[in-house]
Amino acid sequence: MRDRISTIEEGPQFIAIAKLHDLAAEQDLALAEEDRQRVEQTTREERRDRLAGSARTLADMFMSNLYESLDSVSGIQRSTQMNDVTFRFGQGTLLISPLESVREVPSNPFDVVAVFSISITQDRDQNGCNGRQHSLWFCDAEEEGSYHWYETAFHRLRGQRSNIEPYALTPLDRDAQLALSATIHTVQVARKFFRVSDEQADEFVNHWIEFLTQAAQGALYFPQILPEGERAVWRRK
Repeated sequence: MRDRISTIEEGPQFIAIAKLHDLAAEQDLALAEEDRQRVEQTTREERRDRLAGSARTLADMFMSNLYESLDSVSGIQRSTQMNDVTFRFGQGTLLISPLESVREVPSNPFDVVAVFSISITQDRDQNGCNGRQHSLWFCDAEEEGSYHWYETAFHRLRGQRSNIEPYALTPLDRDAQLALSATIHTVQVARKFFRVSDEQADEFVNHWIEFLTQAAQGALYFPQILPEGERAVWRRK
């Protein structure tokens, strides 16, 4: 009888211990998953930091060509204010914003690590046109994991036209996210993703010098057709 009673008393204890073991195992698995995600996040952030460093080095290379070309022209005034670099000539002003790292946006079709913008304005409007502004994104727009600097811009399909068009956006802007998505949106990509690499760096410098030349004379006009040139394409997820 005593043996039978002792078995009855010990039974629930063993069942409870088994439940605790199960719970402990679940907690161990959860902690292990948290550790794994923490390590993965740290690795991803370190990788983005390295990519941002590469982005700055590459941007310095092709932008220095533009700076040196403009500095060589007599009469061009160069100034720096709040990290913006400005070149002033005649009625035209060329402005380059500082490079910034950006956080990852999982909903975007490709990854953008760093951005800056370049704009041209003129003192006197031509039919409402005061200038234009382009985005420069360090991203893998063509091939996953292959990062380059790309120049692009955006424009509005409907509504009142801005006096600066096309214009720049960052991948954090909701309009840019929708323009890159499969949905129909009032803001669209205005220029193809132009890779600013060693081969195309001279073309990039030349067309911004041409924009400044036009603006200096007050002769910068809206593009006749938007989007400009070839249709913009980018990789999809």
